[in-house]
Amino acid sequence: MTPDETVQCHFVVDKAVCAVPGDHSEWPHDERADDGVRDMPNPPKATNVGWMPVRSPLGTKPKNWLQQGTFPSIGTGTPLEDGKKIKVRMSFESDETVTCGSKDNNMTCVSGDHGFTVGKDTYVTW
Repeated sequence: MTPDETVQCHFVVDKAVCAVPGDHSEWPHDERADDGVRDMPNPPKATNVGWMPVRSPLGTKPKNWLQQGTFPSIGTGTPLEDGKKIKVRMSFESDETVTCGSKDNNMTCVSGDHGFTVGKDTYVTW
């Protein structure tokens, strides 16, 4: 998570997701995965961005969605010092990795040629 704990990330085998559970800027609707509430009138804000097999597999452009359930875990991580990064090997069966770094209470994560930077007032994907 970021030092101020506004962005919290969780990595499990083929999932790498960051959540911004508190108040944050609006995220692009055209990058929202079908989370069951996306097409409702005035849907709640998305809270997660990243990679999950059904929504956006690792190595593709990440998507955002509303958290419904317990993944990613919130409030269980360790703050990553400002300017530091971590590289996570996603599986023993592949060399696929996700690298995330914390800077100015934003988190940037990269999988292959794609990634995102997210924070309370920041949302960029590629």
